[in-house]
Amino acid sequence: MLNRPNTDQLTRLIKLNTINALTANASILNLPVDWLVCNAMSPFGLVGPPPSPTTEEARPFAGPASLVPTVLQRRIPHRPWTNLFPLARMRNSWLPAIHVSSFLAEDEEVQLWTTWRPGLGCLGRSVGSA
Repeated sequence: MLNRPNTDQLTRLIKLNTINALTANASILNLPVDWLVCNAMSPFGLVGPPPSPTTEEARPFAGPASLVPTVLQRRIPHRPWTNLFPLARMRNSWLPAIHVSSFLAEDEEVQLWTTWRPGLGCLGRSVGSA
């Protein structure tokens, strides 16, 4: 049957849309491909003294309002992938949990993440599409 995708194809399309959306957000945030590296740290998490007004970090955020780093994102060191989601409330909910999990032993963390299989979907057009 032509022009009638099956459920398996739709699932793959949703996964592809999600990857494309996260990649587009990484590009908007000027994040290098480091956001894919497990040990990379977000440029938004404050480590050390507050930036002076002359530094790059002190400039206002130029991206869309949905990706503006929250106060928690600026205070808690975290991984870059958390910056890619356009829901500030969701990012703020994750950050304390992620920060606490960074103190877990590796085997405890593996157990935490392997006991369930979360999913994420993205529907709609990507940025810049007609």
